[in-house]
Amino acid sequence: MSLCEAGTAGPTVTSEDARIRVGTALALLELAGQILEKAPPPESALPLGDRRLYRYLQAAETARWWLVGQEPGDCVDRPSRESALGGGQRIYRWSDEEAERHFETSLSEWSERQ
Repeated sequence: MSLCEAGTAGPTVTSEDARIRVGTALALLELAGQILEKAPPPESALPLGDRRLYRYLQAAETARWWLVGQEPGDCVDRPSRESALGGGQRIYRWSDEEAERHFETSLSEWSERQ
């Protein structure tokens, strides 16, 4: 049974474990973004008449958009705040004050729902 079928994997045991897991995942997203940034645009397959190449390049472009962003200038080095990499990095790098503020807000909202 996959984790999707079973639901969540359960709570992370320690903050250090979470830091390592998230840091590793963000590094993998960054690596994936770097690989996908080297792919040519899907339109480069059109003059070749290669439908399969077009499909793969379109998949690469779509994945890169979700990873780093869709706006001109969005890239691995400057991902969009709304992208998977940009959003994850931004939160991962919160200052202690930002983390405390977000934690207290979430704790308050969670307490109200209980």
